[in-house]
Amino acid sequence: METKNTYRIGELARMLGLNPRTIRYYESVGVLPLPARSPGGYRIYTEADVSRLRFIQKAKDLGLRLREIRALLEKAAQGEAPCDCLSRIIAARRREIERLIEYLLELDRKLDALARFTRVQAPAGGRICPAIERFPLEA
Repeated sequence: METKNTYRIGELARMLGLNPRTIRYYESVGVLPLPARSPGGYRIYTEADVSRLRFIQKAKDLGLRLREIRALLEKAAQGEAPCDCLSRIIAARRREIERLIEYLLELDRKLDALARFTRVQAPAGGRICPAIERFPLEA
């Protein structure tokens, strides 16, 4: 029996709505420290691990990547406030999102044009899909 406020991986996973493989993966990429082991070899997690995993989940929900989360955690572990690092991460992610939005808007415009183009194309022998084959990409 484990002491109060410690958890095995299955308990921790259920409590946080995670898959145990996810927790092990977080250990392997360095966002979660390797846990202590019980005499039987089971991973033993503490409340600090619970807090860290909740932080990771929230950061992921906000769109941060694990490498970015790791950078924030490393800053905090060094006793530094990770706010400047977070500001740079946010700015970079927003630029990526803006580029993605532009790409998606352009793709939506092309698909709209393709949908209109498709209505005027008749099937032709030996072609897979005349609408795509004849569609001008600059449309």
